[in-house]
Amino acid sequence: MVDYAHNPEGLKALGKLVSHIRRGYQRTIGLVAIRGDRRYCDIREMGAIASRMFDVIVFKEDEQELRGRAPGAIAGLRREAALTAGCAPGRIHAVCPEKEAVDVCLRLARENDLVVLTVDDVEAVRRQVTGFGGATPSRRGPAPTHVRHLRAG
Repeated sequence: MVDYAHNPEGLKALGKLVSHIRRGYQRTIGLVAIRGDRRYCDIREMGAIASRMFDVIVFKEDEQELRGRAPGAIAGLRREAALTAGCAPGRIHAVCPEKEAVDVCLRLARENDLVVLTVDDVEAVRRQVTGFGGATPSRRGPAPTHVRHLRAG
């Protein structure tokens, strides 16, 4: 599933749909993004919402999303909020930029998982997903080495 939910209200609306269809899936894997010019409370709320929506979370942070914030700051705020909301640290990943974050989500997915991608370039991501071709875990290979596990604070 691909959407542009880049603010708390958009992610909540998407979450309603995900909650209805997730029963048919083993796990939900979500890529979550928000631009750096949003309020701290909105950035943090995205992390808290994601912690309730997804079993595995990938926080994307592209350079153009920073809008004056330091690299890692936006993803760090979301991670901190997800942890505060009760999310286990091992469920959270951060990846830059979008293409690699999508790849991580697809590689983490197993048969019968639902992958939800909130992205900027919907058409490019549609092509990436369509061309992925990793139908079995053995063809997917390991997750890319540039996945960062963020630490709170």
